[in-house]
Amino acid sequence: MRRLADAKKNGVREGDGHNSLFSFTDPEGGRFHITKPMATRALDKIWKACGYAGVSGHSFRVGGASLLKALGIPITQICLRGRWASDSYKLYLREFTEEDIESTNGLLRQLEEAWSS
Repeated sequence: MRRLADAKKNGVREGDGHNSLFSFTDPEGGRFHITKPMATRALDKIWKACGYAGVSGHSFRVGGASLLKALGIPITQICLRGRWASDSYKLYLREFTEEDIESTNGLLRQLEEAWSS
C-alpha cells in the first residue's frame, strides 16, 4: 500500500520518458512500475480495511457507467469512457435512485478526503 501512496506523490513528476506513467521512485532510489496485480492487491487491502470486502476494479466499471447514466450523461460518452464499441455496455448499467446518487456522491467525497490526507 505504501508504494501505491508514494506513486501518487512522486510518480509522474519523476518520470523521465523511459518509465511507464504508473511508476515511481522509492525513498531508497529504486524505480518501481506499478503493475495491475500490485495495484489490485493494494486496493483490495484498502477496501477490506475500510469494510468494503468484495469490491473490485470491475465494481467501479459497473458503478461508474451506471452513475454516469443516472446523471444524464449521453450513452455515447459513457461508451467512450468505458471503451465500449458495441452494445455490451448495456450489461453494466444498473438503475440508480435519487438516494443511490446521494449516497454515491457522499462516498466519493469520503474517498476524495481520504486520498487528499
